[in-house]
Amino acid sequence: MPYRSERKRGGAERPEAGPVAEMVRQFADPYAFVREFVQNSIDAGATAIVVRVERSGASVTTSVQDDGAGMDRAVIEGPLLTLFNSSKEGDSSKIGKYGVGFVSVFAVDPEVVEIDTWRDGTCHRVRLFRDHRYELERLAPRDGHGTIVSLHQTMEAARFEEHQARIEGALLRWCRYATVPMELHVSDPDRPEGSGARRIDGALGVPAPIFVETHRGGEHFVVGPSAGSERFCATPPAPEDPAWGKPTFAGFYNRGLTLFETTEPLLPGLEHVRFRVDSPHLRHTLSRDNVLRDRAFHRVVSQVRDLVTGSLRRELGSRLARAARDLAKARPPYDEEVVLSYVALLEAACAPPLVLPKDEVVLPLVAAWEGKHVAPEGKLFKRKEMFVAPLANELGRALAQVGEPVVLVPHPAIVSSLAARGPLPGPLAVEKHWVLLHELPDAEVTKADGELCLGVQKALRGAGIRVDRVALARPSTGIAAPCVLVQGDVRCVGVGVWLCRMGFVERGWAEERARGGLLLDAANEVVVAARERAREDSFVAAHLLARILLLSREDPSGKVSDSLFEASAKVIA
Repeated sequence: MPYRSERKRGGAERPEAGPVAEMVRQFADPYAFVREFVQNSIDAGATAIVVRVERSGASVTTSVQDDGAGMDRAVIEGPLLTLFNSSKEGDSSKIGKYGVGFVSVFAVDPEVVEIDTWRDGTCHRVRLFRDHRYELERLAPRDGHGTIVSLHQTMEAARFEEHQARIEGALLRWCRYATVPMELHVSDPDRPEGSGARRIDGALGVPAPIFVETHRGGEHFVVGPSAGSERFCATPPAPEDPAWGKPTFAGFYNRGLTLFETTEPLLPGLEHVRFRVDSPHLRHTLSRDNVLRDRAFHRVVSQVRDLVTGSLRRELGSRLARAARDLAKARPPYDEEVVLSYVALLEAACAPPLVLPKDEVVLPLVAAWEGKHVAPEGKLFKRKEMFVAPLANELGRALAQVGEPVVLVPHPAIVSSLAARGPLPGPLAVEKHWVLLHELPDAEVTKADGELCLGVQKALRGAGIRVDRVALARPSTGIAAPCVLVQGDVRCVGVGVWLCRMGFVERGWAEERARGGLLLDAANEVVVAARERAREDSFVAAHLLARILLLSREDPSGKVSDSLFEASAKVIA
């Protein structure tokens, strides 16, 4: 039996007036009571907290259990049961200051609130009723120390599902960064799939491609940019994180419990920045819906801006360079995480407020250029042209060999991020502007092929066009011309390998004076037909091919054509 009771006889009705009722109305979220209970547990020195939501028929029990210091009778009859008489006054290590938090439990209209608390071998139970009266009794001795606060309610199955979902939502909103381990256990015999345990507490962080984290005088800062976070996050964000998807986010916490979160930039320079600060010096307002805008608040916001302009900017430059090197050294098919992490960092480096100078924006290259696999944007943009390629290949390596860097662009966002900063000298898709021609290896060249090439050389010389040699070659990409002159800008980049601008490939034979070698496109249908004919008659095949090649060259007087006929007649005679 209780040895002290302040409960009225008869049915307990929820009063609409009175100091407790007025305090209950201050809580905009009725489920914020879980924050108050967790706060009390942390203040009591708990090292673990377990929240349980259990249903048995129409009876539902919601409890918060901790292994904190517990309460003796003096604390129960004083700070717990006397409104505004808080044991936390004058203790800066405690989060609560006003002694009103516990009454928030009545916002969800429980029928009975039961508190079991024990310490120093003594255990007490307090029952709080709807009419805000209470019973206090002494229980059998219990070892250790701790407190269990239980709410007893009657509700149907559908209401229970909503109730347990709102309990979980409130815990995640208010306690997701609690400084002690915390679990939520749900038990519903009618819905086994909805039962189970979930860890609530997690590490303080922000969804960002990069963040800096500092600990100063008991304060914990985590700051990162929002740009690029849709591509890649340094730590996987929780789907219920309110910072996710918001360009600007600020969160303030005391020992991991939420005081205030906003999507408004609090200072110039904090737009498109996400940050969280946990500080024992931050306090919530009396209404618990904001953080006190006092000296401590303004100091930590100013420190966040210093982190953005200082260490975050420096870290971004360093990480971007490292990610560019990792991407440049990777081999196709590229790992998606390697690509997206670089893309995300580049987007952050090209967007406010962390717009890095062009000399600090490092781009990956298809192949080493001037001895390095990466190059700063500023150096590349001083060139007249910017060539890009989606993957590392022989063509890109050949261009680097002749002094033309090729930027590795396995994702279109790389170009769009750079373009957002200003006009680009391109980008020019390397395969549309350059071509590699590989002479056919000896194993693929038949005797008839050799006779065909020699016959074409002789036929052209007979027509007054001197070429040093004729060979069969295979281009790296399709070309319209059946042959390519090996002269001028055509560069040898390996044994039998030639690099040429696509523009020269298309016009060189038709416009340039022949003074070098000639490569026949082995994939061209005319050359393919000539090779087939050469197996039967290499002379006829060579002269027919030479005549077709000459069709694309100007011959207004017919002198070249006549010379070819004369040469043919001499051979036939």
